[in-house]
Amino acid sequence: MKRTRKKPILVPEGSGGNPSGPDGLANTGDAEGARLFELEITWGALRDPEVERLRRSVRNRMEEIHELLSADPAIVFEEVRELAGQYPRVMCFRNWLCVCLRFLGREEEARDYCEATVRDHPDYLFGRMSLAEMMLDEGNIEGAVEVLGGEGATLASLYPRTRRFHITEVRHWFFLQAEVLILKNKIEDARAYRHFLHELEPWSPAVMELDRLLNPGSRRITRLPGWMKKIGEAAGKMVRKPAKSQPPVLKFQDPS
Repeated sequence: MKRTRKKPILVPEGSGGNPSGPDGLANTGDAEGARLFELEITWGALRDPEVERLRRSVRNRMEEIHELLSADPAIVFEEVRELAGQYPRVMCFRNWLCVCLRFLGREEEARDYCEATVRDHPDYLFGRMSLAEMMLDEGNIEGAVEVLGGEGATLASLYPRTRRFHITEVRHWFFLQAEVLILKNKIEDARAYRHFLHELEPWSPAVMELDRLLNPGSRRITRLPGWMKKIGEAAGKMVRKPAKSQPPVLKFQDPS
């Protein structure tokens, strides 16, 4: 099923803070963290050595670019492209460039660039998710599943040595998993992912979008590509190293 293509709208989400501790989440003792299925989820920044090596002026400019990207990526496209070329090991610049290209309607160029990012930096989670999102926009469900680690993959199985993930990583991952299930008409399984996201961030646009997609009247998917991306969500992330083989899949049950 190929989705209706519309110009992407970039919506900042997850402005910070932590859920008040709904059922299913365990308090880590850290005001910026929560636990879900043995994964520690944080709302605080994760260290990125490559970003820390940048000049202070560049790091400060990153915050400004983040705001401009959320408003209109075309404004900073040339600057982001220059940064991505000048600092190829800073993964968020690559992700930002991919988003800019898509916003400008340069889909083929964005796809090639995103594929190169995944090929050259397979540990970069947002690169995988961006490519999977593009594949879903094209109706390539199986390709998206493969990019996300294969059937039944979880964050824990893809990155077995990592137990702390940023909320933007978890949010994007869960949303894509739910979307795949909706496209496969596994609606009850998709509702479970929606439930988990609601426990983490009941105010998130990701939850509202899943509510729309799970509505029988909206089953024909018309999601705006890249809508849920908070530009710069990878700015403070650690590079993850996927496992060579996948452990048993974590089974979810529909809580409704």
